[in-house]
Amino acid sequence: LVGRYRYAIDRWSAELPRFTATASDEGWKHAAADELLKLTGVKAAKMTLLGAVQAEPAHSAISTLVILAEDCVGHATRSVAPGELIASIVAVSRDELLGLVRRGEISCGITLAALYLHRAVAQR
Repeated sequence: LVGRYRYAIDRWSAELPRFTATASDEGWKHAAADELLKLTGVKAAKMTLLGAVQAEPAHSAISTLVILAEDCVGHATRSVAPGELIASIVAVSRDELLGLVRRGEISCGITLAALYLHRAVAQR
């Protein structure tokens, strides 16, 4: 999870890492691998596209791809650029993650939707 300060709600938010990328010939795997390393300092041995989430289809056609990064290695440390507003990066277990959701400590809609999509795909 990354901790980001969100001015709109005037507090820190625990969220899954995410980034913005333009379409390229190299596809989503290349962009996701590069951004995961840049944002968190970890590399994933395997990446799987789980699906897409449209946070507000009435107002925007933007889709958020949900990618499962597995068997990650590296240290969740990196240098932070002043404008990125990321205070921390922390690895949590599945049980810890579910506890954060239950307690309302994770309230980011994209993060919650991605977690639900992961759960739905895993139950197939």
